[in-house]
Parts: sequence; structure tokens; C-alpha cells
Amino acid sequence: MTYDESLIQKHLNKSILVDTNLLLLFLYGCVDKESISDRKRTNKYTPDDFDLLWNILQRFAKILYTPHILTELSNLIEKGNTQFYKDVMTAYLNFATTRTEMFTPSNLLIQKPPFLPFGLADTAICEIASSGILIITDDLPLYGYLNSMYLDVVNFNHLKGMSIRAEM
Repeated sequence: MTYDESLIQKHLNKSILVDTNLLLLFLYGCVDKESISDRKRTNKYTPDDFDLLWNILQRFAKILYTPHILTELSNLIEKGNTQFYKDVMTAYLNFATTRTEMFTPSNLLIQKPPFLPFGLADTAICEIASSGILIITDDLPLYGYLNSMYLDVVNFNHLKGMSIRAEM
């Protein structure tokens, strides 16, 4: 079992916070996973990546987000008067209304050490990680920072190509 798999195992049936790019993969995959690789913001992912993320997320009791992540996510979604856009926004609304929001006021976050190098959304993620919540991201600088702080963070790229086993 890899280190990342052991972190997932440690937090099973608890909470996980999903970073923005992976949430975009999740939403797009829920709508049309076969088009993930054809989309501007998700072309680095494959349908198999969506399946892996789906398989991981379904093992957690709560999937968390911050208002900062939702704002970034909304800004990344391809806009347009298309059925895909409407379906993604429906998935976005469903996600936001059925998951748990974690909130720390921005005026407190901007005083934290990670703010200058990482910005507001990632500082909110760092704050949540410091409370013992597992973070999943594919953002290498954020992953490195959280890992250097001995916080529980999984790098999705370390899991790509793996099959998360059912016994986890």
C-alpha cells in the first residue's frame, strides 16, 4: 500500500476536501466523462481519472468545500448557451447543496502564512487541513506545502493509473 493509499484508508468514512481542479473533473465527469479529455480545463485528465476520483470520493461520509473553491470552480466552468454548460451548472448546484461547506472569513485567512505564496482559496484549504481533514489535490506546490507541514494530503497524480482496491 502506498503512502497516499494509507492516508485514504486512515480517513475512510470521515471527511475529505477536494481541490478545485479535481472538483471540475468530478463535475465534468458526472455530465459527460467521455468528453473530459476534449475540454480546455480538463484535457490533462482521462475518463479513467474520473472513475478513480469517483471511486475515492464515494468512500467518504462527507465531501467538503469552501466558498473560495466554489468561486474558483464557477470561474473555470466553460460558459455558454450549451446543454453541456446547463448540465454542468445543474451538477454544480447539486454538489453545493448536498455537500458540506467549510468557512473561515477571508479577513482571517489573509493573515495566515500561506496567503502570500498561495492566495485565498489555498490558504482556506491549508486551514482545513490543519484541523485534521484529508485534502486531495493535484496542485504540486500546495501538496508540497501541506506535506511539509505534516498534514494529511493526497496527491491525485500519485494515484493515477492505480486501481483503488475495494477492501480499502
